[in-house]
Amino acid sequence: MNDASVNIKFGENLPTLEAYDNEEWKLMEKHHVEFFPNIYYDVILISTETPNFLDFLTLSLSNTKENEIDQEKISLDLEWENELCLFQFGFSKSHSVVIIRHPPGPGNEELFHFMKSHHFYAKGTHNDIKQLRKKFKIDISSFFSIEDIAKTRLVPYGHSENFMEMVRKFAGEPTAEFKDIKITKSNWEQSKLTKRQILYAAFDVVSLCECYPNFPPPFTNNSQNGQIGNIIGNRITDKINIQKKNKKNRIVNINFENRQKTRRNRRNNELIKTKQSVKFKRTPAKAIYGFIVRNYRGTNNLYDLKYKYFPNNNFLIDFCSIFEDILFVGTFEENNDILNVLHNLGDVTKIVKNNLLPIDATDGDVLFIRNISNKLIEKFNEFLYCFGTNHDFSINQHNDLTYIRIEPREATLSYRIRLFIDEFEYNNQKIIVTDFPYFLPKIRIQNLPQYFGKLEIESLFSDIGKIQNIEILRRQFDYQEQTAFVTFNAVEEAENAIKFKNHVLLSNISSLNHNKETFIKKYEDIDNKMTGKIELNIFRFTDEPHLRFMRRFELRDTDSSISCSKDVLTKYQKYGEIFQYFYDQRFHVGRIQFYDKKDAYTAAKAENSEMTEESRTIVIRDLAFTTTDEEILKLCSRFGIIQNIINRDINALMRFVIKEVTFSTNQAANLAKCSLGAMTINGIAIRVAVLNGGYMDVTDWKMRQRKHWIKLTNTKPNDNLFEDLKKYGKIVKFIYDKRQNVQIPNKNENKEDEDENENEKKIPKMNDQNEKIKNSFHARNENQSENVKNKDDTTFSHTDQNQNDYKDDEECFGDSYIMFKNFLSLQETGVQLYPTIEEFVNILNHDELMIENQIVDGMTLKETYENPDDSSTIRMAIVIDPFPENITENQFIEYLGEFMEYLEFVLDKSLTVNGKQRMVIVPSSRSMTNKIYSRLNEKPVIENEPLLKPVRMRFEDVPNSPKIKPKVVQIIKQESKKMSILIDPLPEGLTEIDIETMCAGYGNYSLTITKSAIVKDKTRAILHPLNCRAKKHVFRALSTQFNGEQMKPFRMFPCDIPPPL
Repeated sequence: MNDASVNIKFGENLPTLEAYDNEEWKLMEKHHVEFFPNIYYDVILISTETPNFLDFLTLSLSNTKENEIDQEKISLDLEWENELCLFQFGFSKSHSVVIIRHPPGPGNEELFHFMKSHHFYAKGTHNDIKQLRKKFKIDISSFFSIEDIAKTRLVPYGHSENFMEMVRKFAGEPTAEFKDIKITKSNWEQSKLTKRQILYAAFDVVSLCECYPNFPPPFTNNSQNGQIGNIIGNRITDKINIQKKNKKNRIVNINFENRQKTRRNRRNNELIKTKQSVKFKRTPAKAIYGFIVRNYRGTNNLYDLKYKYFPNNNFLIDFCSIFEDILFVGTFEENNDILNVLHNLGDVTKIVKNNLLPIDATDGDVLFIRNISNKLIEKFNEFLYCFGTNHDFSINQHNDLTYIRIEPREATLSYRIRLFIDEFEYNNQKIIVTDFPYFLPKIRIQNLPQYFGKLEIESLFSDIGKIQNIEILRRQFDYQEQTAFVTFNAVEEAENAIKFKNHVLLSNISSLNHNKETFIKKYEDIDNKMTGKIELNIFRFTDEPHLRFMRRFELRDTDSSISCSKDVLTKYQKYGEIFQYFYDQRFHVGRIQFYDKKDAYTAAKAENSEMTEESRTIVIRDLAFTTTDEEILKLCSRFGIIQNIINRDINALMRFVIKEVTFSTNQAANLAKCSLGAMTINGIAIRVAVLNGGYMDVTDWKMRQRKHWIKLTNTKPNDNLFEDLKKYGKIVKFIYDKRQNVQIPNKNENKEDEDENENEKKIPKMNDQNEKIKNSFHARNENQSENVKNKDDTTFSHTDQNQNDYKDDEECFGDSYIMFKNFLSLQETGVQLYPTIEEFVNILNHDELMIENQIVDGMTLKETYENPDDSSTIRMAIVIDPFPENITENQFIEYLGEFMEYLEFVLDKSLTVNGKQRMVIVPSSRSMTNKIYSRLNEKPVIENEPLLKPVRMRFEDVPNSPKIKPKVVQIIKQESKKMSILIDPLPEGLTEIDIETMCAGYGNYSLTITKSAIVKDKTRAILHPLNCRAKKHVFRALSTQFNGEQMKPFRMFPCDIPPPL
């Protein structure tokens, strides 16, 4: 064993984790790594093929006393690709980690006996045990002793199962962010593992070693730990009973708790499936007046803050929130009564920002914040919650500069941040908000010649300034031009690099020497169509997600007078500062992007340029590295005219490439998505999605916020309640869902009578678990004083009407929803009563989210409205006002053609022109709305007549909306996870073990091999998914090739499966 080890540390002025992305960790290589502050572990990588490899494990146990060796528990983690390939063992007493590579094939016998003779602990062992069972071909539960700490020490005590939350709570903050989803999905079977991969793998077992001594004792049903054991046991029993009760009382309708369940209905002998998903809405921002109240002296009761202090004007309040001793208030009007109240609450500052308009904020904005004090950075999450919860942010470091990148997912939140934070001072530091990272001295260079390396790039910019760092991105093919990031010392140097080097022509001949004078020419001197010349495209650096957002406002100029990049610059530089511009030789168009989206709108209108709609672009994922642009263009050209193709950046860990294809119409994009969705290219099943702006699937971080909420049924907000809740953590948001004219159920009523009246009266009942929550919060009598005094003895009171609303009587009660800053705060309450998905969307985030119900009918998507009055359903409408008098109803029906089956329409009185009519069209789905809207904008009803001017909006927003119902499709409850997956016949040589290997890690399922029902003397496989993960992924995993033969799985209900021949 090589004892010579090198220290790996992380911190200021030390290499970051990214520096180890491309460095190989060789076999027998050992390093002394600081995973936690001043806590080092020796990490070594070996293989089962290493001679006497068990000696390394024995040596790690050598620091343990002889009589304790058998009792010492070892932390365990596993990594696998197609099969188990990496074993990680952590030894807490010797502070060492041994990582063992295992080649494909049967499990090593020596390793099996080592694991059989020792005790282990791991987190979340379900899939690990499954992989061990496949590797050693034996039921390892009878041989291995592995404690699942999630089941024994986390869940029973109400602790989070999230790995990093567990680490921070029981071990502390690590020295670096070792956990990265890119590493998780990297190739663990590749011949050379990187140091980043080994550090990731070692961190898992090191964290377990550091957490394990701080865990509570293992929980068992026979626990003798006194009262705690009884409490936890009762919680688990209550949770099981509630689940059984919910299952028993489940009615036949869409269950929003599972967002992607599918159902079927036999209608005209046709199979119909449905799918539900939560999506972001796209809503415009509204103009508000902003006020900052310092030295705030009012209540911390968030309900009182809005409804008690402003009893007559609460409808004018957009939002109000508290941060330390500061109150932020946004109002729709500058009302004197509101101002008087604010002046009594503290020192009021009105925000005046005449240059900020609501149109400046859009869904999906990316904002950059700097000049922040360290004290505020520590509380930034709490601070940002003052303006809304629909955001994601990251804290970044560049040299000595700390900046924060925010992605507000709604225009309203973006507008609030721009309005308030830009005018906010904290610790005498005024915060700066920009929509581009102008402060980074970094550029992005595209179209670098193939032979260029770091030396050539340094030579290219030697007359500009000193270069700090050069990063050359990975290419799909070696013959492609390159992309690089170059970091200078100062922003001025980055600007000069663009000014003097952008759009220069370089010779793509590698025999030229590195003296820049020999191959650099200005485009004024050389025709840029000359053979062997490459035109550089240089622009300021920003991250790729921000680039994708900026492409939403890219202009496309098809003017035939434009033939080079210089023509593009000459035509558009007068409209504002340009971010990037170039002439696209492939599609023969000029492309322009401005820093300010308002400049883009102005230029598009003046020059009649096209700004591509996001919904015309499809994203193709999981493409093999061998897939060329020409293949994708040829494949997609049959769906419509292609306007652009873009390759996303490739990092060192990516195993597939991602391409974006933009079409000329929305229909072409939707058709391509439906047709390509189930296709296999180069043996890999691809994934295809349509970009649709704000109407995009909700992100994981947003759905995780549901676990920050707690619901208290039939609970009125009062000061006592807030005082009791504050001890569990910072409260960032409160919502009271009030219901009126509903009688509170009598607790002494007969249970049978309650069951009979439950569906008729829809009475919300307080369950046992909710009682426990209220008891744990020490809920007191809700009758309290109607007057609230602040520190200046200023009194605020209700009107009589509001006092009655606030009073806890039989005619008014509701549910209180409380959001904590941290998930762990909610865990401290000991009870997990989260809002349902439907409540989370329709009550807590009704302005930002929506639930979309879709029917997957063959190759098309159609939304369904099972109940048009259901608030969870979004009905869309298209209004044409006024409707031309020269178009008859029959002409319009003929014009719509095949769409008539999926819509209803009505002609009624125009609201804009007296004596004329308007047309209101209500399609059956949003996708159908988009198709009809596109046709109305692209094709006139009568030839040589002008196009109609349709307006698309939500049906409830239509002024004087007519009485009209959309097409209704009835759904019979039948889950598609009950559909089996068949492969009939099986390819020659395909065994049961091969199928299990293909589906490893894709959920639980049952597998049966029987004789074929199609080909005599052949076999077939029948897989029955047992959970949603298997339902979604197993089918895709089987859509591959085996020994050169394409497998063709298909779905079928068990009752329809034919008997074998």
